Amino acid sequence: MTFDSLDALKNYILSRSRVAIEQAREKVYDKIAEFLFKFYEEFEPDVYVRTYQLLCSLVKTDVKQVSNGWTAEVYFDVSALDYSTRVVPQGQPWSDYASPENTYHRENWSDGNTEWVFKTAMTGANPHGGYESGTAIWKESIKILNKERRSILKQSLIAAGISVR
Repeated sequence: MTFDSLDALKNYILSRSRVAIEQAREKVYDKIAEFLFKFYEEFEPDVYVRTYQLLCSLVKTDVKQVSNGWTAEVYFDVSALDYSTRVVPQGQPWSDYASPENTYHRENWSDGNTEWVFKTAMTGANPHGGYESGTAIWKESIKILNKERRSILKQSLIAAGISVR
């Protein structure tokens, strides 16, 4: 491909690199989600009903233009988590503590405890409330993504039409 000016080359690369960043963002999101699903499959709780808040807190932003390129983020939105209220299955011995809506609020359960739940899931320090060992969602996915980051970006750029060696 031949360009008649530096601006034409720059515009081509900028337009194509946006697509590449979208593809790379999807690959990163999918890798983290893979470990998140693995985490959920490892343990079936008997004492509470899963709300899948952690799953729903995984966020990917839109691709946004910055000075000379594009940016996108994949992260967990911890502010979306609230583990203080629980759904109580009928017939459980502790269902007496539930309100008519079949929920209860844990006494002395603070935002710090929500952060603890999040941190244990991300690091594998005490996943699933200590009932059983499990996947360290963030540690394991980031370990792989760090190894594959150049490859992910290179493949995304090539797929978007930008020749890379």
